[in-house]
Amino acid sequence: MASRFQLVPGAAMDRPSLQRWPAEWAASLPEGLGWSFAHHSPESTKLSTAWRLIGGNNRELGRSSCTYPDVAACREAVAFLREHIDEAKSLLAISNDTGLWTWRLDIGNLWMAVAGRSYQRRRECQYNVARFVAEVPTALLSSDVLGRSKVRDIQRLIPLYPNLEPA
Repeated sequence: MASRFQLVPGAAMDRPSLQRWPAEWAASLPEGLGWSFAHHSPESTKLSTAWRLIGGNNRELGRSSCTYPDVAACREAVAFLREHIDEAKSLLAISNDTGLWTWRLDIGNLWMAVAGRSYQRRRECQYNVARFVAEVPTALLSSDVLGRSKVRDIQRLIPLYPNLEPA
């Protein structure tokens, strides 16, 4: 089976317990590393879309470094990644707290992708970012957004964030 990009619905949240994009490990890295991700305030929380690259064995190879306001913007980001994958530079980092390795892929000044998990060894991290880069040009792009419907996402999140608006 070929690799594929999955489009994933979600909502960017202000509460760390709910913010899982781009990955749980990102929240544990210190601000100074440049790996921090902006959280939206509850007043401005909207439904969003992100992508994941899934390998032929159904394991996640990597994911977008941010969420996008709608499906069209997410698809544009995937197209940009495909067009410029040869210009991508990978950055590997180790967490001082856990000793686990992670990677990030940059194109110019844009953070395009991150690991969906952390790795115990540097060589595993290097191998997985190389595999991600190799799969991007030929990966299929899903036509649908996976997961729950927007109506169900809103119903689930309204008790926590009464000002939630659909994108």
